[in-house]
Amino acid sequence: MNIQTKLNGRPLCVFDIEATGVDVAKDRIVTLAIHKLGDSASGSVLFQCNPGVQMSDEVIAVHGITNEIAATWEPFASQSQSVFKVISGCDLAGFNLLNYDIPLLWEELNRCGIQWSHEDVRVIDAGNIFKKKEERTLTAAVQFYIEREHEG
Repeated sequence: MNIQTKLNGRPLCVFDIEATGVDVAKDRIVTLAIHKLGDSASGSVLFQCNPGVQMSDEVIAVHGITNEIAATWEPFASQSQSVFKVISGCDLAGFNLLNYDIPLLWEELNRCGIQWSHEDVRVIDAGNIFKKKEERTLTAAVQFYIEREHEG
């Protein structure tokens, strides 16, 4: 069975963003990696973006992209139509998409005047699945690490 059949005819874009920080309303995309499955345009693409702002040492330590490297790349705005073309009509998958990547990408596209309606987009968020399978509670930790029920 091919991926297109499994997704009811919609291609799937698995993607990840590295950015200037974690505030989806103000931070900027530095890299956007997309692997598209399920149509004639299947394949991987990497968008490298000059965020137009300086990144902190803490952010650079997370993704390893320096301000000097990012300054040599084109801004997101000059690549936004290409990004939109890749993701249009696709369902999405990745880690922490609902809380970070999708809102950040929506903000960046919106700044470029691109109205991305993702209401009909199906999302597979591995981060949410992980949190459901491995809850971040004391009760879950006791069960996971010492294999007993947490009482009291």
